[in-house]
Amino acid sequence: MIRYLIVILSCLSLLKVKAQDPEFTQFYVNTMYLNPALVGSNTCPSVTSMYRNQWPSTGSQFITTSLSYDDYIKELSGGVGVMIMSDKGGPTILSTNSVTFAYSNHQRITQNWSARFAIQGALYQEYLDGSKFRFNDHINPVYGFVYPTEDFIGGGPVFYGSVGVGGLISSDKYFIGYAASHLNTPNKSLIFGESQLPIKHTFHAGAVLPIIKSYKEVFDWSPNLIYKRQGDSQQINMGLNVNTKPLIFGVWYRGILFQERYNDAIIMSLGLKFSEFNFMYSYDLTISDLTPSTGGAHEISLIYKLPCKNKKDRIKAVPCTYYFN
Repeated sequence: MIRYLIVILSCLSLLKVKAQDPEFTQFYVNTMYLNPALVGSNTCPSVTSMYRNQWPSTGSQFITTSLSYDDYIKELSGGVGVMIMSDKGGPTILSTNSVTFAYSNHQRITQNWSARFAIQGALYQEYLDGSKFRFNDHINPVYGFVYPTEDFIGGGPVFYGSVGVGGLISSDKYFIGYAASHLNTPNKSLIFGESQLPIKHTFHAGAVLPIIKSYKEVFDWSPNLIYKRQGDSQQINMGLNVNTKPLIFGVWYRGILFQERYNDAIIMSLGLKFSEFNFMYSYDLTISDLTPSTGGAHEISLIYKLPCKNKKDRIKAVPCTYYFN
């Protein structure tokens, strides 16, 4: 465990740290995190919970959880949503908590196509638990780590705000969207100097297509592509889910094809879709230099659909939200 503490401390001790957002394998389920323009795009109000455990075999705890609610409000001509998230890096050393609010305006372009434009704001709290670090002056040759340290640790908590925007165009089969997060590039330094959070650019597109036209609500498939770039980091998620109601299964790739240093994972997912709730489990099989010995990543999502009001007043659901709601 100590070697992980050393690695994290070394990274945090830089004057400038290029921080990045946590990610979810099931981005198509956590739609508010993917693009705020998707807020209120479900056919009914819903609550979405997510749990991700990354690299469990390392003995450390890299756990991300989120809980969100969104709905369409006729008087606002769009959707509103709120999401709370917790991200713990390492054995409870570094934790990030946030609450995000979003509004998405829905407009019909033609009978079959609609557009959505959104704005979001978030408040973050980060905390570094310095009591978990170990230094040379902690050590007694006989009794081990018993002395107090004279090294400066810092650690917060630190608070900062973030703003973002999103847009999306969709029909009853296809959709394409773009979102930009952290437009104000907030400083999230926990020790000294600066640690700016770079703007995250997200492009995504996909479709929901029938396998058998006469059974389009029972047998269909949904190919998706997402490209993300944040600072010097970039990645592509590509793959598809197949719906054989109530069973949903999928295969995905995360990385950048033909660039070995960007290879990350092959993903397999399996889920159940019912009238009131949906459940999805996915496993990331690591194919990078970290090797599968890290234990990959386990992710679980649960969507609970609330009773629908004024359904006829809504623009048709975006295909990716219809698929899981």
